[in-house]
Amino acid sequence: MIGISEDKNESVWHSFLAQHQMNWEQRFDSGGEMSRQYGVNAFPTFVLTDGNGAVLQRFVGEDPNESLASRIAPYLKNSQQGGL
Repeated sequence: MIGISEDKNESVWHSFLAQHQMNWEQRFDSGGEMSRQYGVNAFPTFVLTDGNGAVLQRFVGEDPNESLASRIAPYLKNSQQGGL
């Protein structure tokens, strides 16, 4: 999974990542290049990829009733079983 941020202030973004323990792959994309590459058109967007970088799933927006880990768990389980 890659988190892509288009924040304007990189130090504020780093603080947010640390505060929310977002310790997966993160990219700072103030110019929007990666957002275009991955088809991101809303924030937050979380992109789940396989080991080769192919997009498996996009998670757009937040769900206050379900953690991100819970949202991606079915996709991770499928990928471990060869389903994705």
